[in-house]
Amino acid sequence: MPRGLAVSEHIFEILGVGTHEDSYTALIAHAFKRDGEFRHRFLQVLSDMSDKAGKQTILPADDWECQTKHALAAGAGRKRNIPDLVIFSKKTGQIIVVENKLHSGEGADQTKRYASNECRGELANRVKSPQPSFHFFFLTLEGDRPQCAAFVPLSYEALLPLVESARTRRGKLATLLQEFHERVAGYYGYPKLDTQAKVLEYLNREESKPEHALVTERLRFAVLALSVRLDDEFKRNPGLTGRRDCGYIPLCEFYKPSWRGEPLLPVACQNGDVPGSVEIGGSPV
Repeated sequence: MPRGLAVSEHIFEILGVGTHEDSYTALIAHAFKRDGEFRHRFLQVLSDMSDKAGKQTILPADDWECQTKHALAAGAGRKRNIPDLVIFSKKTGQIIVVENKLHSGEGADQTKRYASNECRGELANRVKSPQPSFHFFFLTLEGDRPQCAAFVPLSYEALLPLVESARTRRGKLATLLQEFHERVAGYYGYPKLDTQAKVLEYLNREESKPEHALVTERLRFAVLALSVRLDDEFKRNPGLTGRRDCGYIPLCEFYKPSWRGEPLLPVACQNGDVPGSVEIGGSPV
C-alpha cells in the first residue's frame, strides 16, 4: 500500500467500518485462520498476558479453531450473550474468549455474564470437553479493566508486533493488516499538545491522517489533562466516568496522595511524559 494515503482511502474507511470494532475482530479472526505465524504469535501474546495476570497458562495445541460472534443460548433475553471472539481446541479442551471494545464501553455486567457458569457450560458442550479450561480477555485501546476479574485486560498495543510481522507479506490480508497497524500505532503515537494550542480548537480538530483515524475526544482530553502545569506534588489521573452500559464521559482526577490515598482509576493516556502548558482563552495554564 502506498504511503501517505488520506484516511478516506483506507479500505476501512471506504467500507465505512473504520471505527466499528466488529471489523477489527473479523480481521483478527481471518488472520488467525489463514496465517500460521500470526496465529502462533497471537496465542503467545495471550499466553504471556495470562501468565502475567496469574491466570492459567494457555497450553500448545495443533487444532485451534476460531469463531466470531459466537451466540449463546444461555441468558437469552434483553441482554444477549454474544462474545466477539471464541478460540478453542477440542483436543486440549481449552476455550479462549476475547471481548473487543474499540470505542464503546462494556455493557451491563457483560463480562460477568460471559464468565458465568451458565455460559461456560454451553461453551464446554460445544467443544465437547468434559474438563474444559477457560481463558478470558478484554481487548481495548487503553487496556481498560473489565467488570469481571476473570477477564485479563489486553490492549491493542500488545498486538502491534505480531501485526507488524504479518503485514510485510503480500496479499489482501497483508494490506488490511498494514492499515490496522497504521491506525493502531498512530493512536499510541499521537503527538503531545503544542504549548500554544487553543483548547477548543484542539478538542474539536478533525483528524485527516490515517494514523490518527482511531483518535477520539477521549485521547485528546487525556493529553490535555496531562498538559496542565501543576506542582510536582500533585498527581493526575485521566479516565472515564458515567454508566458503563450507557456511555462514558472523560474525566481527570487531580489530587495529592495525602488527600485520598491511591487514585480511583487507571491512567488512560498512553503518551508518556507530561507535555508543557497549554492556553485556555489565551492564558497559559
